[in-house]
Amino acid sequence: MSETTIIRHIPPCSSCDLEAMESWLSDLAREGHYLKEIGRRSWHFTKGAPAEVPYRLIPGRGEPTVGAFFGRHTDKLPEDPPQIILDRYRDQGWVYVTRHSHCYIFRADDQYQGGFRVEPRIRPEDISRMIQWEWRDLPFWLLMICVVVPLFLYAISGWGTPLLALNEFLWAQVVLLAAGFVLVAERVIHIFHLIRLRRKLDSGERFDHKKDWKSGALRNRAVKVILMVFLVAWTLGSPFLPFLQGKDYELLEDYPGDPPFPVLAEMAQGWELENLDGMYCEVNSLLIPVHIEWWENCEMEHIRGIYYWVDYYETLNPAMARELAEELWYEQEKEFLYQAEPLPELGLDYAVIYDQEEKVILQEGNKVLRVTFAQDGDFIPLETWTSQLAESLKADLS
Repeated sequence: MSETTIIRHIPPCSSCDLEAMESWLSDLAREGHYLKEIGRRSWHFTKGAPAEVPYRLIPGRGEPTVGAFFGRHTDKLPEDPPQIILDRYRDQGWVYVTRHSHCYIFRADDQYQGGFRVEPRIRPEDISRMIQWEWRDLPFWLLMICVVVPLFLYAISGWGTPLLALNEFLWAQVVLLAAGFVLVAERVIHIFHLIRLRRKLDSGERFDHKKDWKSGALRNRAVKVILMVFLVAWTLGSPFLPFLQGKDYELLEDYPGDPPFPVLAEMAQGWELENLDGMYCEVNSLLIPVHIEWWENCEMEHIRGIYYWVDYYETLNPAMARELAEELWYEQEKEFLYQAEPLPELGLDYAVIYDQEEKVILQEGNKVLRVTFAQDGDFIPLETWTSQLAESLKADLS
């Protein structure tokens, strides 16, 4: 057979369905495609003359190890079969091709001149070892779903702001979990299939070397497509994407209607504002339906100014708003080592002030405000601007 032309195929069968894999490889040989090696994304075949060349997948004799909990190919199985096995199968008319997972792949030697070709025998205990390998692979994926993904979420939240992280990267996390559950479901299907195959051998039945592999091809290819879609979706919704894209700020005069908090002109009534400048950005998400970033700065009396930054949030319920307010404070405390003072006189569910009495975090119902109000002077008293912010939160609830 020629080895000049390489043809690539993606297996349409489950890796644990030995009968279907053998039948698929044998059918390809009838088309003149002979397996050469297994690549990362596809199997590589050489082009030759069509022939009846059967293939056999022989489980290795390696024992599953504890390391199988943490990945694949940790079964103490050599990459190639022992030489004594190669010699015995060659004498029987079979040549070694390559290794796939926990199995060695042999094909009939088209140059073999011997008489009767002895079938490589697969015993029930060989299938039992494969079942053990699958069982030890399953906890690895469960560990990824139940431990690694939550820890990943907690890590990107700065080890203390899970609501903010979940809201920011919700779709990426959902896609990651969904892909993990698909992989776990596949492992469970593998285990049940191998159990049925072992029972078949225990009952004295023989392998079906002409199994209809096409009947399960659609499901197996659909799983691969779904996982690829999950991968693309996770990449597009990657936790790093928002930072790469940046935020889309617009001019204040383009804001539709009135913001749900007092603007600087309302808080500085009686003062003449000069060189007023500012922008805003609004983001809508599932857990925090409304998030408005708003900043203004201006000069007063020509030499002094005010800087006014607002983060306004609306969450799904008051409990989430309280969690959000505490996470916002945790970020400030952890990053800048600020000390906060409560503001009980405002009559809100949650109210603290920090950083030289310039910054506040306020929460009432499902509304949260994080505000920086920095002045080059005492134009507007602390009591005045904090009470105005508090009243806006209460008014929104009325």
